[in-house]
Amino acid sequence: MKNLSIILLILFFISCKEERVFTKSKVDHRAFTWTKPVSNDHSSQIAKSYEESLKIKPANFSDIDSLISEKEVQDFIRKQDTNYDKFELESLPSFKANNQPESIIKIIAKNQGINKSFYKYDIDGNGLTDIIAFAGGKSTIALMNFGKQKIVKQIDMYHIEPVVVKIIPARKSRLKVYTVPSTRWEYGKPVKPTSVELTFRENAFVEFNDDPTNKKINKIEFAASMCFGTCPDFQLTLNKNNISYFIAKHYNFNQQVNKQGDVEEGFFKGKINDKDFERIEDAFNYIDFENLKSEYYISATDMPSVTVVITYDNGKVKKIYDYGLRGTYGLHEVYKMLFSLRFTQKWIETKEVLGVRMKDVF
Repeated sequence: MKNLSIILLILFFISCKEERVFTKSKVDHRAFTWTKPVSNDHSSQIAKSYEESLKIKPANFSDIDSLISEKEVQDFIRKQDTNYDKFELESLPSFKANNQPESIIKIIAKNQGINKSFYKYDIDGNGLTDIIAFAGGKSTIALMNFGKQKIVKQIDMYHIEPVVVKIIPARKSRLKVYTVPSTRWEYGKPVKPTSVELTFRENAFVEFNDDPTNKKINKIEFAASMCFGTCPDFQLTLNKNNISYFIAKHYNFNQQVNKQGDVEEGFFKGKINDKDFERIEDAFNYIDFENLKSEYYISATDMPSVTVVITYDNGKVKKIYDYGLRGTYGLHEVYKMLFSLRFTQKWIETKEVLGVRMKDVF
């Protein structure tokens, strides 16, 4: 009996070991299945074909069309926005990968023929040449050309993960963005590389949608939380064609950390400008808010979060919680619109109205 017990114990440990090996292999395969690198010759052919597809003369000549070298483009970008005065061009194949996600990004870039540090094309179709520029694995931007005015737009939304951006000529979506999350795991599930098609709309890059919805939004409730710092803490209740409310809790008007305490900054009421409400309603419809996920998270700590509750079509409700404010490109841009309402509307300070304050939002 003793010998039998020993044999059973040995078999148990062997089976456990085999199961661990099998499980690990299976999960790794699911998490990082991606195309194998193409040959150098094939990659060169893809790159040449890609560059040829971008050689379409813009309707109007601009100063960007005269830029040829990396130095010229780099200096030009630095002059347009002081936030990018140290921007350094570097192609994706050239930068040194420090981890597996960055190595995969280099593979994707090679497979897509993205071997230069910048590309020029009329991305938004306004007849003027724009620029897609890579700073290796550090940053990817679009310099949008509006004639005398040039605007830098960050395309790597997380600012911590390298992306591959490919221009899609003659398509309304215009850009395809490939991302490899910096984490291999999220809530016990493997994270896979993703791609999304973007279009430039309302002065921002958002997910392309060829069939926007037309939901009638009656009310938008929006709550933004603090972070480990001075992120604004506030709530908005926006009622279409009626009185709206703004609860300024912390860091809306006062950015001094030590003077906030538990005292809120004020309770305000006012009527939202009709065009501003319609613009936000249109943005939510374009990103098809009804079919977005209910929760979004990024793999970082001490970040702010938002909760948005949309009441539409006579009583339907959609609630979205977003930790990190990076659920989608489209959501990120709508959040910016909502944040700006704190200072663009005519708010009147008043006594708090019962029932307005959102509950259980975080």
